[in-house]
Amino acid sequence: MMEMHAFQNAKQLEIPSLVGPEKPAAQDLLAFLYDMSVWTKASPQIIVGGQRESDVLYALFRGVAFVELDFRQVFGPELAVLMPRWKIDAFTNADSTQESVWLALEKQGTALYGVQKTLSGRASEMMQALCLRIVC
Repeated sequence: MMEMHAFQNAKQLEIPSLVGPEKPAAQDLLAFLYDMSVWTKASPQIIVGGQRESDVLYALFRGVAFVELDFRQVFGPELAVLMPRWKIDAFTNADSTQESVWLALEKQGTALYGVQKTLSGRASEMMQALCLRIVC
């Protein structure tokens, strides 16, 4: 994905890695999306990327608000299991400033971190709206 803005690391949190299959099954991705629907109490709007991103799906959850740490604790391990097959990033807005926030998983050595990136470099706790970018 070509970045339009220069995101800066705002904070990172180590994610406990679960031992999962080397190549997770498609049903694992569907189970994750179901879990997200239950957690957000919202049904996602699924959008297929355009010509340049024909291998990308977007899952947009409108009208949700959440604490970033809760998101990491609930879904960090599940995202770590899916990571070998799908790259899943979350994009949201900081609740107080409406600043764009990018939530990603990054591997550093043997450790896995949930990284929050913002345009200003300032961390935010409360988020609203959620869009998952899933590279298939």
